[in-house]
Amino acid sequence: MMKTVIAIFFIAFDLAASLAAAPHVTTVESRPYLAPVTADSLVVTPALPLENDEWEGTKEVASDQWTEFTLAVGRTGTHLYLGVDGAAAQISIAEIVFDNGDSQVIDCCDQTVQPGLYSLIELTGGRKVDHIRVVARADPSTSELTLRLAE
Repeated sequence: MMKTVIAIFFIAFDLAASLAAAPHVTTVESRPYLAPVTADSLVVTPALPLENDEWEGTKEVASDQWTEFTLAVGRTGTHLYLGVDGAAAQISIAEIVFDNGDSQVIDCCDQTVQPGLYSLIELTGGRKVDHIRVVARADPSTSELTLRLAE
């Protein structure tokens, strides 16, 4: 074995026989593409009482600008509802991200909806939702948006 000495610091070390490192392998897993769902007209549903096994998250939005917000869910459900309280709201998109990384975009086409409860999407067989991202704004004053995941 060769010894190398650095004269300035007086350090001696063994020169390795091989300086080659194992190649780094990167694996990329593809996710199935879920085509966006277009909600040209949201359907008003009767107000449903909140059950014990349902998840609900609320966010207040103002009229001055578009607001993007994310609500962590971590629950399994079969149906997603959007509730609008206060003033009417303009909804651009809702993106549902599932626990396995798949995401489903619901394009509401910047539709203005009046206060009420709206059915966004039915999750066939029930799926675990990690989080939901929404882009919306109130029209003309503040509005409270509530997302409800029914089991």
